[in-house]
Amino acid sequence: MQRSNKSRFKKVGGGPLTLRGGKVIQSGQIFRAAEDEIPQAFGDLVEQLDPKPSREEEAAPPQTNLEIRHKGGGWYDLINTQTDQAINTTSMRQDEAKQLAKMAPEEAEAQVQKKEAVEADEGQDYDSEDEGNE
Repeated sequence: MQRSNKSRFKKVGGGPLTLRGGKVIQSGQIFRAAEDEIPQAFGDLVEQLDPKPSREEEAAPPQTNLEIRHKGGGWYDLINTQTDQAINTTSMRQDEAKQLAKMAPEEAEAQVQKKEAVEADEGQDYDSEDEGNE
């Protein structure tokens, strides 16, 4: 008997999910699929029920020391648990905070600073245009 490279997954969240290959999975349904059959953008809508293959278990996930804290109204801060300080100055949406929380703290902080610098530059350009029109 040959072992399949497909794992068992459970669809979570509302609405159907269409796998690569056209198979439609309904909410709550348990199914078998290879990881590459699940569109990457929808990876958070499935839970893997089978343990991952042992070669992936050997690579331990990095300790991020980052925690997501809800601020209210759908906004979140990313907290460095070692310093108990937010690494962001402006709150962000949950999906962005989840992506950054997977990174090493230094890398996440660099990404946040870069994003906030770009947003500040965009706001500054807008302000300088207003000053020229006065």
